[in-house]
Amino acid sequence: MSSATIRIKGIKSKPFELDNKKIEKITGGNFQAYLNHYSNPQVHVVCCVLEMCSIKGAKSDEYKKFVDFTDRKCSDPSYKPSQAGKIYLDQISNNGMYLTNKNPIETKEMFVAKIQDPKFNKGNSFEIDMSRI
Repeated sequence: MSSATIRIKGIKSKPFELDNKKIEKITGGNFQAYLNHYSNPQVHVVCCVLEMCSIKGAKSDEYKKFVDFTDRKCSDPSYKPSQAGKIYLDQISNNGMYLTNKNPIETKEMFVAKIQDPKFNKGNSFEIDMSRI
């Protein structure tokens, strides 16, 4: 199953793109497998990205600002953000919308349908702005 590309802004000098397979190589977790089981899939997907960034933060200066995100196994359906995790989530969004897309994604069902739809890859990707961290 393919997943949409997630464009990440605010870490490197230029935005870069991640997909589920790139995140899974680093974290070992596959958020795509559980999208329908999450109570808030946006939180799980963003936390999986944060988990990957925090793992990379131990090795790369570009990701150092994520070393305090210590949550692991964010792709597990039973995962709940820790207090430190909530701080990162609040810095990304103060209104509960962590991922943006040029098309509306107001409901959980809309988000899950769009992130699973191959036509939302590349140019129609989801975006996370990490510049406030």
